[in-house]
Amino acid sequence: MSRAQICIVDDNATWLAKIARLIQGADLGDAVMYLHPREALVSLSARHPDVLLVDYNMPAMNGIEFLTALHATGVSLRTPVALVAGAVTGPMKLQAWHAGVMEVMPKSARREEITLRLRNLVRMAALSPAAHPADAGSPPVARDAIDEERSTLRVLERLAALRDETTGKHTERMARYASVIAATLGLSPTVCQRLQDAAPLHDLGKIGIPDAVLSKPGKLSKDEWDVMRRHTTIGYELLRDHHSPTLRLGAEIALSHHEHFDGGGYPLGLSGDNIPQAGRIVALADVFDALTTVRPYKSAWLVEQAIDQIVEDSGSHFDPDVVTAFTSSIDELVAIKAHYDAAEAYAPLVPLPN
Repeated sequence: MSRAQICIVDDNATWLAKIARLIQGADLGDAVMYLHPREALVSLSARHPDVLLVDYNMPAMNGIEFLTALHATGVSLRTPVALVAGAVTGPMKLQAWHAGVMEVMPKSARREEITLRLRNLVRMAALSPAAHPADAGSPPVARDAIDEERSTLRVLERLAALRDETTGKHTERMARYASVIAATLGLSPTVCQRLQDAAPLHDLGKIGIPDAVLSKPGKLSKDEWDVMRRHTTIGYELLRDHHSPTLRLGAEIALSHHEHFDGGGYPLGLSGDNIPQAGRIVALADVFDALTTVRPYKSAWLVEQAIDQIVEDSGSHFDPDVVTAFTSSIDELVAIKAHYDAAEAYAPLVPLPN
């Protein structure tokens, strides 16, 4: 039996880290963490969890509202759910039970109590495989194809990371930024999840760039820049003919994420709506992460500085509609960044979803 996926939705990074360590220490399964309910809705609608642990008090929507919205996307009502809160009240319990919640507990509960309750929910999930209609309703060949696609994605992401080790968690962060921006633009949860899965492949083509250029510590010459820019077309050629729609989207992103809205980008000099929307979204997410993190050649910018620069480049480098979605969702993006920043202070945890 595969390990249980226990998804935690809570806007408190400290609590997330604490519960993830508890789950890992008790060997209950793999912890998958979300700091914002909207981000969780996008991801979980495409990845049915085994167990859900949801905070009641969250921004944008409370835990009950989150569960109602999640069920509307098709996630099974039979997925075991635990609701946690700083203070549990009688009316809250009634709301939770009406929403199908099986466990309601205060965050102040003893570690042993939380562990036992979660273990019971994991056992319940294991006894009810029909709780995941996406799995139960798909023929074995279809499930094998999905597993193959995810395995291929992970291998390609690791391969790309080997060629650019200085960027750390860049691909994870920017992929999640891209998904949030896409959701703000009104794209469906399925499309947002596919974009999040494909975005980490944007620089895959760097595997074809010589070390002398890719790892050069100083400024690149014009000829070297011409070589570096080929990573867009190399990535496209590697991915474009794959049968997986996610990998084909990765090809589109690899080719177009350095195009500029005014036509001043590369490799094709596309402009406006001629640039694929996925490429326009990833272009902004990529730059936002690059600006706000430390690189060998620069210190991290303040978020406010990065926002000002991106707004200034609206209509030239970036699609104005994507910039508007970016500024509208900045609280969620900052929460994602804060999660990664906070995680560096803790021992390594189970990887976050891609």
